Amino acid sequence: MGLSISSIFASVSASPDLGDVIGDLLVGFSIVMLTLLALAVVCTVIGALFKAFPGLAAAGMVAAPEKGTPSRAQSGVDEKVVAVIGAAVDQALGGRYRIKSVTPLEKK
Repeated sequence: MGLSISSIFASVSASPDLGDVIGDLLVGFSIVMLTLLALAVVCTVIGALFKAFPGLAAAGMVAAPEKGTPSRAQSGVDEKVVAVIGAAVDQALGGRYRIKSVTPLEKK
């Protein structure tokens, strides 16, 4: 007595009753809730690790620039170029934001 596709489909009701539908709904909802709970637990544990060991968080962070970092004028970037790029960014963002300062990235 083997399993075949026709025997599987024959056992499935053509019109499930309300109890079957609610049961399936509860099983699916439970799976989603348990998955979200597991993700919350993992995030909480990772957050606790970062609080317990501050060196873990600092390992992935970019170091602050040194005091001797050259200014825009010393780095060779013309102030007009910075102004034009800032205006282009303002137009791309639809003028909803105000650009307060522009900081050049360090070359690696």
